[in-house]
Amino acid sequence: MKKDRAKQRVDRRGKDFLTEAEIKRFLEAARGGRNSIRDYLMMLMAYRHGLRVSELVDIRLKDLDLESARIYVRLFVPEAVDWSCCRSCLV
Repeated sequence: MKKDRAKQRVDRRGKDFLTEAEIKRFLEAARGGRNSIRDYLMMLMAYRHGLRVSELVDIRLKDLDLESARIYVRLFVPEAVDWSCCRSCLV
């Protein structure tokens, strides 16, 4: 029963992924700007590794380990939410 509902939700809102052709067009479009190499590589890394934008732009040279071919990515964790303004909502 739950699977049917989930399938209906996906069918209603459409696909949740890009096709291979769409990915190729997306990456090629990144090659057209002033910083085309940087942009292309950032989009490729985001796509292949599932990086969030905040994680991608936070990568620094010190995060690269060329000997082991690793990139260290800091997980983005939003600050704790301050609920003090909404105390009446929590009661």
